[in-house]
Amino acid sequence: CPLLTSSGLSSLIQLRHLQELELTNCPGTSRELFDYLREHLPRCLIIE
Repeated sequence: CPLLTSSGLSSLIQLRHLQELELTNCPGTSRELFDYLREHLPRCLIIE
């Protein structure tokens, strides 16, 4: 993924039934982002 935006993240958080999200090779990721996604998508497997 070449670019993460705040509007894109807001859209992702609304996908409550998302089962898996892979963010490998995404230059805009951070520990805080992964923590945020895990908090808001507790049933989704977040792949770093």
